[in-house]
Amino acid sequence: MATGRLNYLNVVLMLLSAGAAFILPFEVFLLAYAVLGPLHYLTEISWLHDRSYFLKDQHDHLPLVILCVVLLFVSLTHWSPERKNEITTLINYTAFAGAAVLLVARTTATKVTAFALILLSFFVAQHSELCRIFVGVFLPTIVHVFIFTGAFIALGALRGRSRSGLASLAVFLLCAMSFFLYVPSSPAYAISSYAREAYAPFEHLNLMIFRVFHLATASSPDAVYQSPQGLAVMRFIAFAYLHHYLNWFSKTSIIKWNRISSARALTIVALWIVTLWLYANDSATGLTMLMSLSFLHGFLELPLDHQTLLNVGRELLALAAPKVPDTKPTADRIGASRPSHAETGLA
Repeated sequence: MATGRLNYLNVVLMLLSAGAAFILPFEVFLLAYAVLGPLHYLTEISWLHDRSYFLKDQHDHLPLVILCVVLLFVSLTHWSPERKNEITTLINYTAFAGAAVLLVARTTATKVTAFALILLSFFVAQHSELCRIFVGVFLPTIVHVFIFTGAFIALGALRGRSRSGLASLAVFLLCAMSFFLYVPSSPAYAISSYAREAYAPFEHLNLMIFRVFHLATASSPDAVYQSPQGLAVMRFIAFAYLHHYLNWFSKTSIIKWNRISSARALTIVALWIVTLWLYANDSATGLTMLMSLSFLHGFLELPLDHQTLLNVGRELLALAAPKVPDTKPTADRIGASRPSHAETGLA
């Protein structure tokens, strides 16, 4: 599939995601998270594994896996919610900063020292409430599914210098803004009791968005499900998650995540079916498995996320730099073609 056609397909997926999120925000999120989510996590982990997680050394990803295992252990304890939140924030902070270290550090001693400094720096950073909310709540959720996805789209548009790529980025941003530009004062939508009960473990994200952006309805948890501002926030969340998953599944011709052995494909499908069965029959256990897979794929993707953000910065600087006439022979210019979209980290 040509890159232009793929960009326009992505535009269609954005519009479909936005429309579905506007009509049934909570149901769309729950369906996407429970059904598309685990298949995305498993296939992306497989894809990252084949690319050494975009790290230099073969085993550099293991600290990120260990952090995820510790996070799973914490979620299974009977500690207080406050204690769990503190440790989860520490783990997210360490994974985010540690992934950047793993990209640049060469020796084991340097990596160990850097991780120790990261842990020490957390005890300074945790005094900022905004930092705690960003790392503990937004990083594994909105930052991952919206900010990083936007960075991948932006990098593809900047490197391709194509109208279709820029159109894709513009529609992505407009869809996200639309939920806050058009907020019906008396929405016709009403959440079902089943959907409200199923969404309860996630409502903390909505409440933190209320708190950070000073929404007037932040004082009441009921506002998450009933107020116009609460529905606008939920529509944005549902759009971000649904498009994040659909965007991944549409990229087979570019990043070729589907080119795997039959044995691995069967393993992925089997694990996906297990997660669906668990969530349907034991929601607590199924949710734990879903969240563990979500954090694992998110941690393992962080090196690629850091690389993508750096590359976006480089492309923007290149656009702002004054043009220098190219005096090289034509043959040299042909040999120095731009990287393919498969090299842009478009995930």
